[in-house]
Amino acid sequence: MNYPLNYSFQRTSLPLIQIQFQGYFIPILLDTGSDSNYVDPRLAKQFKDEMKVVASNNRTFGVEGTEHESDVVEFSFEFERQTYTERFVILPDNNGLQKVHIDEKYQLLEIIGTRFMLKHGWVIDFSKPSVRTLRVKKVEKVVE
Repeated sequence: MNYPLNYSFQRTSLPLIQIQFQGYFIPILLDTGSDSNYVDPRLAKQFKDEMKVVASNNRTFGVEGTEHESDVVEFSFEFERQTYTERFVILPDNNGLQKVHIDEKYQLLEIIGTRFMLKHGWVIDFSKPSVRTLRVKKVEKVVE
């Protein structure tokens, strides 16, 4: 995969991608300074039936740098015709993410951290700008 980030860099100066989740396109920040994935509580509430709670009262640091207890949810989303199932920490109601507006129509609702990028071999190339995959698909063993 080699996904250009030119449009998001021109509009926001941020590495943003759009995932598909439950028929909606949702902007996500690729955050090289974050270890975890985060989801806005409004999105988690709206799609609570599609998100499985895998941990409760998880202690984490929010976008604004303060410690919170939050639930962790797991859900699947699509990006570039590939499905990913990942865990996301639900941010507290009054989080700094709600202040990040991409434009008058869209607001940032999720963050993907470095753990996800390492797991899937994603690399952000700020010189291009693009996100690409280093990992090569496994070739199944040929049976003779």
